[in-house]
Amino acid sequence: MSDTTADTNLIVSIRDTLGQFVDYIPVCPEVDCGLPVPREAMRLDGNVENLRLVTRKSGRDMTDMMLRWGREKLDLLEKEDLCGFIFRSKSPYSGMAQVRVCNDKGMSHINGVGIWAKIIMERFPLLPVEEDDGLHDLKVREVFIERIVVFKRWREEAADKGKIANLTGFNTRHKLLIMSHSPDIYRKMWRLTANTDGIGLDNLRHEYNTAIYQSHDPKNHNQEELERASAPAWLLQEKLTSDEK
Repeated sequence: MSDTTADTNLIVSIRDTLGQFVDYIPVCPEVDCGLPVPREAMRLDGNVENLRLVTRKSGRDMTDMMLRWGREKLDLLEKEDLCGFIFRSKSPYSGMAQVRVCNDKGMSHINGVGIWAKIIMERFPLLPVEEDDGLHDLKVREVFIERIVVFKRWREEAADKGKIANLTGFNTRHKLLIMSHSPDIYRKMWRLTANTDGIGLDNLRHEYNTAIYQSHDPKNHNQEELERASAPAWLLQEKLTSDEK
């Protein structure tokens, strides 16, 4: 997170805006894992397959300490029914991507993932996540909020594990939203709910949940299809009040 006044005000604004709809569970990996305040700055060493969290000056390896705390913390967070997670960008603890990594030759590459962010995304691979810097972008912020809402609704639908009809109902109610992101994935989701023979309910829910996640992944979006699928939203605008828009 940038320390400039403008950026700080934006983060506060995002926090307060989202705070109308969500309950925050603050996590500070550095302090919570037992590191002192103040403390020596950290960096990532090694390579993307074997990253180590070390202090910059003394070279102390704090990886095991962070991982030991992190795995215990994940067990606690799993009970909270998380619907999303916001990481601190570029942090050796919490950066989702493009974190600076130093190799054994003293050269650095911006291709790492923070130790804490990595184990969260491995434990909850379908959880909506974003970095604080990414939320500066209006479109990124909009999609992240959508993902949180859809994820929560899906979790509530999936709580009734005995009904395949829940999947069909969810599919119908979210048709335009999902199509506005990826018509191809919506068609995949429709096929999953229409052809359930020979698919166990647990497998069906897993495939469907994965498809929901993919529908909001920008890598799966085709711009021409998005513009065509978004047309119904423009038709509705004249019928909506300013608050509804």
